[in-house]
Amino acid sequence: MQRHQHQEFIRFLNAVEREVPAGKTVHAILDNYATHKHLKVIE
Repeated sequence: MQRHQHQEFIRFLNAVEREVPAGKTVHAILDNYATHKHLKVIE
């Protein structure tokens, strides 16, 4: 995505959750970027 804010990251996570079949496990490797540490992402 062009912007890197917590809203975009949450949107990405929601898209992954919609697309991955139930019962499958997804492993995500995240960098140390502040977007992943936002309170709304942690919730």
